Amino acid sequence: MQEKFKGNLEMKICSADSELAKQYGIRASTAVLVDGQMIPLDIALSEREMENILKIILVGGEKHVIPNTH
Repeated sequence: MQEKFKGNLEMKICSADSELAKQYGIRASTAVLVDGQMIPLDIALSEREMENILKIILVGGEKHVIPNTH
């Protein structure tokens, strides 16, 4: 995704016990956040779905409701 959204996407990888993870209440081993919004893993793991979500968020520049697929 970083290649597709050059200059518009910064990726950080943190452990579940990091201060950033604690701020968001993350306790799972894997979580994806975009602009502070939790992205369901089934969306994050789908290249097409994640690209669509990033286009909406990065182009729109505002908070969007991310669908909960559980």
